[in-house]
Amino acid sequence: MKQSVYFVHLIPTGGKYTDDANCIFEFCISNSLIGVGWAVGDDFKTTSDFAAYESQYPKFHSASLDSSIRTIRDMKKGDLVWTRDADRQFYLSEVRGKWFYRNSALGRAFDIVNVRKVETWKIDNSNLPVELSRTAYRKAAQEIHDESIIAHTKTMWSHLYTEEALTS
Repeated sequence: MKQSVYFVHLIPTGGKYTDDANCIFEFCISNSLIGVGWAVGDDFKTTSDFAAYESQYPKFHSASLDSSIRTIRDMKKGDLVWTRDADRQFYLSEVRGKWFYRNSALGRAFDIVNVRKVETWKIDNSNLPVELSRTAYRKAAQEIHDESIIAHTKTMWSHLYTEEALTS
């Protein structure tokens, strides 16, 4: 299985309470989530039916479906995801669940509704792939194609995973 590497911004701008980036980040970490926004109304139920979500999208957003939503949907279990908090502390996650639209009051308020379940580790910034900390990711979620970042990430992840197995 090909293991892809992504970057996701957990500092959205479209929700009612998105001015508190640390609170949003803590919401994601404490719920073992990564995700992006683009809510489709208070009445739309939590679902894993992407076609149902996609059919509601034009009723609430003037542009076509944002590519970041598809990126979150297309991730596979086992893929790795970089993110960082408002203080530029980096975290590495492994995708553990399928895409779902999580309709909750906090999810809508924080603009984190298109989500994946993950397991996340805080990473010592001195161990980051140099290219990762220098790269400006412009989309809310995007796949990383830089081979050196991918290789470093996979090596780092295997060490984290082995370390956890030995201490469990």
